[in-house]
Parts: sequence; structure tokens; C-alpha cells
Amino acid sequence: MGNRLCAALRARFRRLRCAYGRCSTAGPVEAALERSFPPTAPFRVTHPAAGTVWRAGGHHSVIWSLDGIVRHPVDVLLVYEDCWRITEVAVLAEGIGPQQRQAAFTVPPVPPGTYLVLLTTGDPADALSAPITVLAARA
Repeated sequence: MGNRLCAALRARFRRLRCAYGRCSTAGPVEAALERSFPPTAPFRVTHPAAGTVWRAGGHHSVIWSLDGIVRHPVDVLLVYEDCWRITEVAVLAEGIGPQQRQAAFTVPPVPPGTYLVLLTTGDPADALSAPITVLAARA
């Protein structure tokens, strides 16, 4: 599954995160340019919001708004970001029509921790959620 996120996608999200002060991998000129011209996407994640808590095995959903044209189906991925790379942890939903603006799924068994939801398409359009917490499944 990790092959689904290519090096270019990882670099784009690293730049996006750095543009908002999440890390300091860019030099001063590059950082200033990225803050002045942050990347934009034709859609954005509206839910889950910061502080959301999911439990493995629970039924949850992702909701997005469209701010532009998205021509290809949306895949919803659970990812871990450490500021140097984004690592795919699980596929939550695949092939969702962008006009649906939501995807429902069961959270797979993953290690408890802090994650992000990545919406990705065949378009040059990707969006990350705010950090969320995933708890272990109930016994």
C-alpha cells in the first residue's frame, strides 16, 4: 500500500506543512515564498476537525467541501506524518465521487496514535485533515 504515495506527493505535503510552520526543512527564501504563496486545493476536509477521536472498529465518515473542480474519484487514506514524509497506514475508502462530498467507513485496526486523513485524486488535488486521534478497539 505504501507505493500509492509517490515521492512527489510526499514532497508536496511536506512543503504544505512547512509553509504553515509545522517544520523547518526549507531554507529561509523557500520558506518565505511558500508562506507568501501557499499551495491550494480545489477541495478541503471539513470533518474530521482538530481534536476528533475515532476508535478502531468504529463507524465514521469524512466530509469535504469543493472549492473548485475535481474530475477524478476521491480516495480516502489514513496517514501518519512526521514532517519529513507521509506514510500511508490504511485505505479508508476508494473511488468516491467527489460530488458526494463524504465517505463513510469502518476504521481498521491500527496502532493507537495521531493520524491525518488524506483525500487524494487523479487530479493534482489532495487535501489533509487536521490531526485526529485513533484509539484501540474496545475489547
